[in-house]
Amino acid sequence: MWQDLVKVALLGTENSKLSDRTLQSLQAQGIDVQQEPAAVLAQGAALLAQMKKAGFRLETFEGELPKPVETSGENYLSPKSARHLELMLSGRFEAVLPEFMALALENKKTLPPESLPNFLNRPKSAELLEKMLPAIGAGGRWLLAQNPAWQHLVADPAKGGFDWHTGSKTERLALLRHLRKTDPGRSLELLQATWQREAAADKTDFLDTFWTGLSLQDEPFLEACLDDKRKEVRELAARLLAKIPGSQLSERMWRRAAACFEFDGKNLKINVVGEGEANAGRDGILPKHPNWQGGAKAVFLGQVVSLVPPERWEALFQKSAAEILKIFGQSDWQQPLLQAIREATLFFKNENWLEPLLAIWLESTNPGEFNSTKKQLVEMTPAAMANKLALKVLQVQPGLPDANSPVFKLLQFNQNAWHDELSLLVVNRFQVWLNTNQRHDWQMLYLKDLLKMAALRSNPDLYDTLQKGWNPHAPTWSFWEKSVEEMLNTILFRKEMRLELER
Repeated sequence: MWQDLVKVALLGTENSKLSDRTLQSLQAQGIDVQQEPAAVLAQGAALLAQMKKAGFRLETFEGELPKPVETSGENYLSPKSARHLELMLSGRFEAVLPEFMALALENKKTLPPESLPNFLNRPKSAELLEKMLPAIGAGGRWLLAQNPAWQHLVADPAKGGFDWHTGSKTERLALLRHLRKTDPGRSLELLQATWQREAAADKTDFLDTFWTGLSLQDEPFLEACLDDKRKEVRELAARLLAKIPGSQLSERMWRRAAACFEFDGKNLKINVVGEGEANAGRDGILPKHPNWQGGAKAVFLGQVVSLVPPERWEALFQKSAAEILKIFGQSDWQQPLLQAIREATLFFKNENWLEPLLAIWLESTNPGEFNSTKKQLVEMTPAAMANKLALKVLQVQPGLPDANSPVFKLLQFNQNAWHDELSLLVVNRFQVWLNTNQRHDWQMLYLKDLLKMAALRSNPDLYDTLQKGWNPHAPTWSFWEKSVEEMLNTILFRKEMRLELER
């Protein structure tokens, strides 16, 4: 049979055909011999190659096959889009995969089921695939359900068939996460029924699901958790309560914070009171905290202000966010206040305070350490705001940004698309620098990251413009040529990918 396959492969299916004996053998192995001769040849060769590698003949399957799934009306990726997906899954243009997936969802495309195994064999792919469930189609769901390791991706926790009182922790967590999205009251009811019997180590994991669907309905239970024996439970409950508008804890926190401030319209006086309050610890305010520096008053002030919605200061001071930040910046308590406001802006996701906060940091001559809070603020910045702030700084500062400068960190960690003006400015400045740079300097290697950012965030329609203006006679062109080509190739790939997905 192998010799027959090789002969037809060499002569071509137009000039030769497989013998009846070979066709019968292939059919016995499950290959559809009624399809195109080229497909029969390819599948037969692939099957026999695997059999030769294994060293034994496949056994005849005598079990019951799973029932095939019926599909209808699904808009599968075109062959070209499927090829784009395979290129990304194989490692080439891998960084473009999140954009591809977002566009596939936007254009209501269905992923081919045969691509899912390669997808799931990649590190951390399951998290991305969970977002893509609407795009995997009936065939993909059927495939995932056949593998026990993948079943949880398509299983409905509400139909898990287990008892809440006796189910495993994994099953119960899955159900809680599902109910917090669909029926938060039911999740609260279930957890309250067994709360006193739950293992101490499990309580925080169960409570952590409450960030979704959080409301005043949860307040009585969370208030009771403030008296739990486990420190981690008390602290998590306090933060959850602080996030609920109108909760008793949020009002207690506001009263503590407001009591420290006296403002006459021009002058700010801060007198920290309450740092020794007995009930502060119950609300999660610690006398010592690893994230806060200074004495007891600074530690108290910082923690309290960080758990107050920033917009409440606008009502108290009767001023805008930018004006209040200026007042705080001139205070002797500048460090804990600004740190607290940054954390509060992040915690309450207040975009009104985000822009003036980032502006202060971006324009500062002493921006300080780029810590996790600043990184998260940069990551949550909307596209229009990020582009506006980056352009404002770059248009004032000549040349390319330094690797540790705030504007470079903004470009690096904000994943949003760049406006055309920003892309053209960054690439043009790199071209100017490349023309004047006389020698390779390892300190400038970070500019390769800048080119990768431009490749992933520039408008692909700018490809024709961005490929112009490169000087192959620049002194260090040989060192940068590959990085430039990779940038342009990625932009071209994204352009072709987008066009195909939008068909």
